[in-house]
Amino acid sequence: RTTISNLDEKDALHLSVLDGLARIQPVGGKLEAQLKMIGRTLEGFMNVHHAGSEGDLTMPFFRMSEIADDDAAVVVEEAGHFCLSYIEYQEKNLLPIVYDTNKVFGEDTSLLRP
Repeated sequence: RTTISNLDEKDALHLSVLDGLARIQPVGGKLEAQLKMIGRTLEGFMNVHHAGSEGDLTMPFFRMSEIADDDAAVVVEEAGHFCLSYIEYQEKNLLPIVYDTNKVFGEDTSLLRP
């Protein structure tokens, strides 16, 4: 939990805050070694599906389209991760989610500097 307080009574404080995970790892198959060895290739199997209301993306569902195994059979991956954001004690809708790392980090693939 983070609390931000403006202690200067004379000047208003305007902030833009971005918080969250730099990357969400997918569910499916034996991914630990694959993420290390062919992580960029696996990105082609990763999808973000919209599970919230119309308009802003407020509850994305992250999953692999299929299990990325070296096998003749294609196995569709049904499992995944949901993500949501809200402001505690406010009766407002869910906050929008930014899931595209390029929108936050640009060309910095190390994901260190937004």
